[in-house]
Amino acid sequence: MNLPDMVNMAAHADAAAFRFINHTLYWRPLADATYWTANDYCLMGFLIVGAFGYWFFRGWRTALVVGIWSGFAVLFSNLLHNAALKPFFNRARPFLTQPDVHLSAYLKDLSAVSLSFPSTHASSAAALAMVIAHLDPGLRFPAWAFALCIGWGAIYSGGHYPADVLAGYAIGFGLGWVLVKFSQWTWPGPQGVSKKG
Repeated sequence: MNLPDMVNMAAHADAAAFRFINHTLYWRPLADATYWTANDYCLMGFLIVGAFGYWFFRGWRTALVVGIWSGFAVLFSNLLHNAALKPFFNRARPFLTQPDVHLSAYLKDLSAVSLSFPSTHASSAAALAMVIAHLDPGLRFPAWAFALCIGWGAIYSGGHYPADVLAGYAIGFGLGWVLVKFSQWTWPGPQGVSKKG
């Protein structure tokens, strides 16, 4: 089997997995809830509320350190995907190429030129989870649960194929790893986050 055949087989498997998640597992109340994981404004609001809560419970110094590195994770992920990776791969979103996709209300507003591979949301969430899990290990399970919800919602809402999300996770994990290493070499290092703030 040559490379084009393997790529074609992988693409068919990816489309079949998407249809299973988006069609077979479709349930309207859950589909409506994915609006909150697909909408950038909702995600930003959630993160801002979480940051203020973190500030209240951990103190402003700790919140500042975690906030700065978390901001780097999301910023670099978005720049990498939107400026380089998505234009390079140029993959259309599933609701533009698949029939009868159950589509989140938010995604209906996306432009027809919107690209799918890899998932920026999944990558940002994975990078964010890596950074938070390093700086505050007590939050590693909520951080990774959040990342998993983002990835699931990206597929369930009709915005991404499973391969988009898995690639986004891999890239975000790598980016988060680089940021964690960089934080160890520069500021504040693994002991830089004080639990007392």
